[in-house]
Amino acid sequence: MQFQAFEFGAVRLDPFEKDLFRALNRRIPAICRELPRSIRDLGMYYLLEHFTKYRLGNLANFFGKFYAPSWTYIHWLCEKLPPARRDVFERLCVQVQASGMLLHILDDHLSDGDAPVSSVSLQLRTQAWQQLEAGAEGLALAVGSPAALRWQELVDQYFAAICEREVPTFEAYVDRFRGQVATGLIAARALCAAGSVDFARFREGFEQFTIAWRLLDDLRDISEDLERGEHSSIYYLLPEHERADWAANRASKSFEQAVVQASTQLVNDAMTRLERASALLYDIGLPHYAAQVFSLGLPLQMRS
Repeated sequence: MQFQAFEFGAVRLDPFEKDLFRALNRRIPAICRELPRSIRDLGMYYLLEHFTKYRLGNLANFFGKFYAPSWTYIHWLCEKLPPARRDVFERLCVQVQASGMLLHILDDHLSDGDAPVSSVSLQLRTQAWQQLEAGAEGLALAVGSPAALRWQELVDQYFAAICEREVPTFEAYVDRFRGQVATGLIAARALCAAGSVDFARFREGFEQFTIAWRLLDDLRDISEDLERGEHSSIYYLLPEHERADWAANRASKSFEQAVVQASTQLVNDAMTRLERASALLYDIGLPHYAAQVFSLGLPLQMRS
């Protein structure tokens, strides 16, 4: 069963967003430069070997697998700030967001065994955390109310989610993923506080977008998940009597029909979430960002 053709739509970036993306990718060599001198080159080589196919040019697109709304919100929320405050907030947000995205990549690949655990990879992870924490503390000071930012709360939610290995229902699976993207909201919480934007509603819109992303990834990775016995969102949408076939990787005709039905439900769910996210983000005064989120779902609508 192949669903690789299902993909989100492209997001057109303006010049400011392109500059922001370049700044995020430049954080990778910056993090490596902060490693102990003896392993700086090894740290860069580790990232090149396992995440860029040995191509230095790919460092300029290191975060290319993250859909643009994962980070473009920094630009649009910075627009809510007085011009004199934008530079310091953008610099700190780039530091926090890039560190968080690198940690997401490392935690995912190290835990799955797709990249080897070594002294170098562990030190890279440590350095990324230190950079995230330093940036978050800087944002707390910039906001002027460290207690209001509560970035440690988001980190705690992240760890609670990635350490929870099994869940009983589709709803629980979705809720777990909310926690898995919590570190991606540290910068947003600071910017919302500084720009008087409703963070709770922003968070809901952001989470709906990222959940739709997770559901689409599950659809595209179904063959791999079956081989590994991973319980993705599709598993939880199957009838109880078909779940045993998932665990045994038995491709009976009834099982394949059930998977196709669950996949259709998944696509519809993803489209609904993107529409909901777009509406929420528009309502809190982020029309351009809302349009980016909405555009992701256009190819799915054409397939439905």
